[in-house]
Amino acid sequence: MKLADDRATPRIDFSRVASSKHGLVKLDVSKLAKRTSDDDSSDSTAAATEEGEEGNRAQGALLMLAVALLWGSNFPAVKATIEAGLPGSAAAASRFSIAALALSPLLRGAAIPSELVVGGLECGCWLALGYIAQALALHDLPAGTVAFLASLQVVFVPLMQTFSGGAFTPRLALAAALCMGGVGLLELGPELFSGGADASSAAAAAAGLDQTFVFATLLALLQPVGFGTSYLRIESLMRKFPTHGLQLSALQLISNAGIALLWCALDASGLLSALDGRSGLEAISTFDLSALQEPAVLAGVAYTGLISTALTVLLQTRALGMLPAADSSVIVATEPLWAAGFAAILLGEHLDSGAQVGGALILLGCLSNTLFPTDLGLGGAGGGKEEGAAATAERDGTMAQ
Repeated sequence: MKLADDRATPRIDFSRVASSKHGLVKLDVSKLAKRTSDDDSSDSTAAATEEGEEGNRAQGALLMLAVALLWGSNFPAVKATIEAGLPGSAAAASRFSIAALALSPLLRGAAIPSELVVGGLECGCWLALGYIAQALALHDLPAGTVAFLASLQVVFVPLMQTFSGGAFTPRLALAAALCMGGVGLLELGPELFSGGADASSAAAAAAGLDQTFVFATLLALLQPVGFGTSYLRIESLMRKFPTHGLQLSALQLISNAGIALLWCALDASGLLSALDGRSGLEAISTFDLSALQEPAVLAGVAYTGLISTALTVLLQTRALGMLPAADSSVIVATEPLWAAGFAAILLGEHLDSGAQVGGALILLGCLSNTLFPTDLGLGGAGGGKEEGAAATAERDGTMAQ
């Protein structure tokens, strides 16, 4: 007797199960392999990006070092043209006009955003403040002293960031104190370091400082304000318009040249004569451009216009697109060393003992603001996240807009 119909006996197709099973396993392995490949690709991309950023940072540092060297050579070059008889206003107007003309072709046919135009012209105004103050200070101060005072921008930049919401860290306080002490020694150095100086003679020296010397020092202190503010503004604009660095450089020099030409015109007309106690007619009669006939003066004006201004503005703008403003300021802290060296070679200037110690304190203050830890190794319960954020802000050179 037949026990059951063939259809009643369940049959399992093991070949199909095996095939289906292996297919599922193969699919899972494929997904896992793809996921692993994606993770490896992401890690490689991140590593390549980090390596690229480090490369850009190194390139920016080299460019900024070149800027510091060229700026260092600028101090004795400008002083030499002024000592040759060329008025400071005429030297500045010639210098920046040459630089602006050299870079003006960069603006032809370029679609420039209006915000960049306004920002670039503003940067030029800040640069003009620093450069004009520098030219005026070089009338009465050694080139090395003016350069050391210009390096205070290294402290001015993070101080501006502090006013914009950053923390006033122990490191910044130390840097500011060292720089203030250095400025004081630059002022009182010749008297304090002269033989037999005591407390009473030091007080007398402080009370009897030459007014011209003090005024020149105050003018030189406008350099870090102008240059430091321009660093922050240039960095901000380069973050928004990273492909318009050349146009930004040209715009800076156009407004810079315009202000220098205005200064020259006012000086030639005698309208600025009251500042130095001269009458208008006396000022007009002493405004002499005959020094421009001397080949050495023409060479100095051409060098300062094309090399230490136009070229350095291009290099600086490019560097600030790769390097934070705070880091750039630290590299520029080497500028007074180059300036003092060039001044000794070209002009025969040598800083006295007080100026050397004061300059060393300023340089130490500038370097300590980056080389030392934010909390100076003091630790403390309150350091934590706030100090970390402050360190990041100072390192990145960001400023609230």
